[in-house]
Amino acid sequence: MEKQLEFSTLLQKLEDLEPIHFLVLGLKNSGKTTLLRLFGEITTFKHTKDFTVETVVYRNITFTSFPISNEEFKPLQRKYYASEPGIPLIPIAGIIFLLDSTHSESQEIIDAYNDLAEVIHDDELWAVPLLIAANKSDLNKLCYFHISSNFNHRRLSTRRKNRIHNITGTTGAGLHAGLEWLVDEVLKSRSGGETEGAPPSVQPNGIAVELVKVAWDLFRRVIV
Repeated sequence: MEKQLEFSTLLQKLEDLEPIHFLVLGLKNSGKTTLLRLFGEITTFKHTKDFTVETVVYRNITFTSFPISNEEFKPLQRKYYASEPGIPLIPIAGIIFLLDSTHSESQEIIDAYNDLAEVIHDDELWAVPLLIAANKSDLNKLCYFHISSNFNHRRLSTRRKNRIHNITGTTGAGLHAGLEWLVDEVLKSRSGGETEGAPPSVQPNGIAVELVKVAWDLFRRVIV
């Protein structure tokens, strides 16, 4: 409840805007459902055996999550972000992508990138700001550079704002800072501010810490 109150205070910044729609995406077991519970009660709709959509509505804000690892789901996925004639949808204002940071194999991160790219390169989503939430950071997590180099978030779009944040979905730790950035990007876009064309941003403090770790590791190898 404490985290829900903390997030509700942050999301109040969006209350005066038109309805807001966020996508919460990620591979299986990345922590999507756990994260959604931090925002409120989940409504579940099962289209097929393997395609279940979870939704949380908080005031004028909707969070929607669906599977992305199967190309056969594409027509179902588009129903939640692409308007059809006579069926207008609330445009997607931001995307939260849950990345399991306990993955140790580079190929797993590359696969996550490829699955995400299949969705967000659609015309309706190509410039939507993207928060990459490296989940399970309380466990044996990957460093920022490993995620960045293999996930290659800079290639997701040359005009898309990106940011990587380490989070712990079970407690919400680290998520507030990421959401604050995403909310600010939405406010800029709704006020006519410039939100495209700038280079991807990251956590400066997080990068500094990782640089120290890398430098220390190299130093130890040299003296040994």
